[in-house]
Amino acid sequence: MVHRIDEGTSDYVNVKRSFVNGMRNFDKYVDVVRIHRKNYEWSGVDEARVEAFRVFVAAVASRNGGDPNIKYGWYGGSREEIRDILCYGFRGFENRSLSYGCGVYFSTANNPMAIARTLIPDSDGVMHILLCRLILGKPEQIPLGSRINLPTSTEFNSGVDDLSSPTKYIIWELYMDK
Repeated sequence: MVHRIDEGTSDYVNVKRSFVNGMRNFDKYVDVVRIHRKNYEWSGVDEARVEAFRVFVAAVASRNGGDPNIKYGWYGGSREEIRDILCYGFRGFENRSLSYGCGVYFSTANNPMAIARTLIPDSDGVMHILLCRLILGKPEQIPLGSRINLPTSTEFNSGVDDLSSPTKYIIWELYMDK
């Protein structure tokens, strides 16, 4: 299902650097305990998920002048929730806050602190955060306090808190990897 990335590898160093740099103002000391990567076993289900991602990238790109607008975003949850997402994908999980509508919230790749603030450490004092590739397509700005659960028109594929400088990405359940 997942495998541990060895310290010192370029994947480990790059993800750790991105995370720690984004957490600068959260705490004076941030310790990365482990970094894991989804291990695609290339079962029929894994192949279908990867192919569905490719098809959705192509569809969104064709609707948006060739740009699917793929970004990285951080998602935080309990150890069990992260494990379930890695096994089964996002299945209607919604972040605890509904301040920007009903959907799954991600912080931008350069700001994991925004999602970390919402987490409660587990019994070992560890917070669990997942780095995801997101197909944003054409995002729309969602006003604070919104209760929407779908894009306001077919022109949009996702939501953001601020179009010019987003700190949150909102992916509607309609567009989630099931």
